[in-house]
Amino acid sequence: MAWRRSGALLLAGGAAFAATSTALALNDNYSPRWIHDRLPSRAEQLHRLSQGTAANPYDVLIIGGGATGTGCAVDAVTRGLRTAMVEREDFAAGTSSRSTKLVHGGVRYLEKAFKDLDFGQFKLVFEALHERGVLLRNVPYLSNPLPIMMPCYKWYEAPYFWAGLRAYDLIAGSEGLEWCRYLTPSQALSRFPTLCSHRRDGAALKGAIVYHDGQFNDSRLAVVLACTASAAGATVLNHAEVTRLLKDGEGKVVGAVVRDVLAGKDQAVYARTIINAAGPFSDEVRQLSEVSLQGGGSFGGGGGARPDCRAGAAGPNAPKMIMPSSGVHVTLPDYYSPEAVGMIVPKTKDGRVVFMLPWLEQTIAGTTDSSTEVTMRPQPTEEEIQFILDAISDYLTVKVRRSDVQSAWSGIRPLALDPNASDGYYPALFTEVAQNYTVPHRPGAIDTRVAKYLVAAYGDRAGEVTRIAEQRRLGKRIVRGYPILEAEVVYAVHSEYCETPEDFIARRTRLAFLDKLACEQALPKVVELMAGEKGWSRRRAAAELQRALAFLKTFDAEATR
Repeated sequence: MAWRRSGALLLAGGAAFAATSTALALNDNYSPRWIHDRLPSRAEQLHRLSQGTAANPYDVLIIGGGATGTGCAVDAVTRGLRTAMVEREDFAAGTSSRSTKLVHGGVRYLEKAFKDLDFGQFKLVFEALHERGVLLRNVPYLSNPLPIMMPCYKWYEAPYFWAGLRAYDLIAGSEGLEWCRYLTPSQALSRFPTLCSHRRDGAALKGAIVYHDGQFNDSRLAVVLACTASAAGATVLNHAEVTRLLKDGEGKVVGAVVRDVLAGKDQAVYARTIINAAGPFSDEVRQLSEVSLQGGGSFGGGGGARPDCRAGAAGPNAPKMIMPSSGVHVTLPDYYSPEAVGMIVPKTKDGRVVFMLPWLEQTIAGTTDSSTEVTMRPQPTEEEIQFILDAISDYLTVKVRRSDVQSAWSGIRPLALDPNASDGYYPALFTEVAQNYTVPHRPGAIDTRVAKYLVAAYGDRAGEVTRIAEQRRLGKRIVRGYPILEAEVVYAVHSEYCETPEDFIARRTRLAFLDKLACEQALPKVVELMAGEKGWSRRRAAAELQRALAFLKTFDAEATR
């Protein structure tokens, strides 16, 4: 098996597979790890990482803490492998927090499979739909089925879309949700009140096809997977960057030099297998200057003398395997779409597909698809934002205004190239949370909106957040208009490896993605609470605030309100 090959640098991919993989056999001697309630601290994790020496290497070292990396970490450690995962920023800081928030099999892939008679595309859709079912079962509080409407403005579109979506449902088999069905124009307008009966080109609504797919909270899932891996015994570190790859005298990759970004300290980590799960940065990892270890020595604490290390030429000359593509989304007010129905624009002016979906009490719309450069802080262009607004405006009665954009973000898709080619959760848990916990300065139960939000974000751990709110009088909302509590900052610091304000506003909660201005208002309180928990000086707190404000500029939604 490829994963067992010693000295291998493997390129991993596929978020749906990584998050929920159920079939990959990594070790014939499978032995599940005990899941502990208390997570090791960052200091404990750093100490564990230093124990991955040349004499006692990890079985698996995973570079990257997004959907793929965290999923691989859970899979590996629960199969009995000694596992480490490092992420140079935060879990899901890149592509994995900037998705369309859909867990789907790929309707467009299915269309391509039929048109090109491509069996590989059929297989991809089949596997993705199977994993969709697994994910919806495994994390029901972070994911849910979502009906999506495909409006038809030409007579031939209704049977064409219905046939394709019925095939989509058939391929899902036992993992299917609900069968797609046709809605008359009046039924479609009743279900989606902001849908227009006549487009700007004069075409009248002929009906709509409604099908079901999955929706989820992408970065929360990655954080949960990282914490699950840690609880199962994996060494898991965010803000830990791989700066070099280590090779032995025979040219095999045997480890990496990892820098603690927060402390600025380096240490060598050895592993029998290294998985490159760095997403769009995978080529950057592969092209790192590689260090050769002469005479079987070790580097940085493995015992013995420091070896003769030299930079190799193989890394920088490695062929590219990733073609980056930019996908932009915008967040709009909730009145743009119904609470529990999404819409897909099946074909824009240039042939793309655009989704408009309800998400966390707001509406998100996207995406675009254009070539881009790989960068740590991708930012949407005004042209891309306007493209999305123009695409949905053809289908809505709402006057689509640029000033309604509350946040906008860009994610980089790591499209693969061939280098040789040319829990205790249950659905009614929110009622228990609402009834059993009180908010300081407010006698009685916590309000229902907050209770539902907490359960949707934390599942059966929501009680821990409300306990902190009660005991430490941190039950106030972090900002007006959103159900995010001050207590969540404390919980994230101690239970979810939240190290910076950006970690909290973008990945532990999703406020940066929902409303940039509200996020700016919340940041001082977030920094104040984190400073108290982490013992930051005033200078450090001020620096963290400025860095977080600079980060928010990448969610550029500047317009006159």
